Amino acid sequence: MIFFAAQSPAMGTDLVLVATARSSISLLTPEEVRRLYLGIPVESGGQPVKPLINSVDNLTREIFMQEVLFMSMDAYQRQTLLRIHRTGAAPTPVYTDMPALLEALNANPDAVTYMLRATAAASSGVKIIAELWHN
Repeated sequence: MIFFAAQSPAMGTDLVLVATARSSISLLTPEEVRRLYLGIPVESGGQPVKPLINSVDNLTREIFMQEVLFMSMDAYQRQTLLRIHRTGAAPTPVYTDMPALLEALNANPDAVTYMLRATAAASSGVKIIAELWHN
């Protein structure tokens, strides 16, 4: 019975933070991830970490917004626009296509993104850095 519970479909909705397998990023706390996606610089091993927004599917994006950033997508977009306007910072890259997201992730060892654990397990060349939310 425990074996079947561990293999339940709900496990596929666990949200994790990933980087390319060759990245030196070893761990980011949930607070660091939140700060990173709110535009506050975060470093790992002396290198600035670069966030990539995963908008490939609504479920992943909504879990991240609600459970990690604690805000709606509309509130996040408003805050991001204000930050860009105030500071002149470049917007965080948004990806709506999984192959493009994985290509961008693999091209930059300082980049991170979030995805469902099942997606990370099925994606070659990525490593899980942190569990962000467990269902």
